[in-house]
Amino acid sequence: GLFATAKNPVACMFHVGFKAAGIFCFIFLNAFIGEEIITFIIVVLLSAFDFWTVKNVTGRLLVNLRWHTEIDEFGREKWIYESD
Repeated sequence: GLFATAKNPVACMFHVGFKAAGIFCFIFLNAFIGEEIITFIIVVLLSAFDFWTVKNVTGRLLVNLRWHTEIDEFGREKWIYESD
């Protein structure tokens, strides 16, 4: 299948699925339901789900990317990115 060679096929399906659903709804949903505000809300929610999934789940499972933030002694925020 399409995702058979992925490191984590389920995570890969969600990674691609939220993007595809957002694009599909952006292009076609208004034609189906005729409500621009509902279409906007659904597209924004799908985009938020996509962002959260990529940031918190698929980044870790597919490429072993981890990050955290530290505050130094001067009060400045420093982002630490780690990958195997």
